[in-house]
Amino acid sequence: MLISDATGIKSIRAILPLSQNIRALVIKLPFKAIRLFPMSLVLVNLVSLNLNIPHATVAPFLQRHPHLETLQLGACGNANLQICPLTHFSLQLPLLNKLFCPPGCVRALIAGTVVNKLFTTYDGVRRLHFPMYKLLNFCPILTLATITTLLVDFDHTTPALLHRISVAAPTLQVLKLTESKFSRKVRHSAFCSDSNCIHIDKGTTVIPECRDAMG
Repeated sequence: MLISDATGIKSIRAILPLSQNIRALVIKLPFKAIRLFPMSLVLVNLVSLNLNIPHATVAPFLQRHPHLETLQLGACGNANLQICPLTHFSLQLPLLNKLFCPPGCVRALIAGTVVNKLFTTYDGVRRLHFPMYKLLNFCPILTLATITTLLVDFDHTTPALLHRISVAAPTLQVLKLTESKFSRKVRHSAFCSDSNCIHIDKGTTVIPECRDAMG
């Protein structure tokens, strides 16, 4: 559901409280309409959520929906990019198994979850502050499950990228690397360890290292 104006979000505000059977919700709002989203709303059957609302604003809504299984969030909205605002909230998402969010926000969301599929994308324009180090910091990404699928937007200047990945998620079965559109060169790679198959898009140069790093 893509809302283009404040009138549209006002209509949605009226409809959503009457739609308690909703299990999956996708709403994309223009910046000026974000403040009108009903953060106090509770949808008791909601298990899949996709919003483009800044993380500090959406946090109360997430707190009211502990049964989420799939969560997709847009840009963090934190101007200084130092720490995701969700770090300051006690989010309890024990059923969450699939997460899409910026790399700098993963660790604020993932503790206490059963996430095994992690998709990190970066849409910011401040390339000098690319947040990959906050995710791939030579420490395991800790969940109550094991991460088997990882999609990462990366910057080509990130040192020891594959080593960082192997430490963060040592039980990976599927890895896809996409160089950020904000880098000078863009290349894609996909790796499937469980089937021993490798797909290489034109221009990929990291796959031989990936094979060595992941066994």
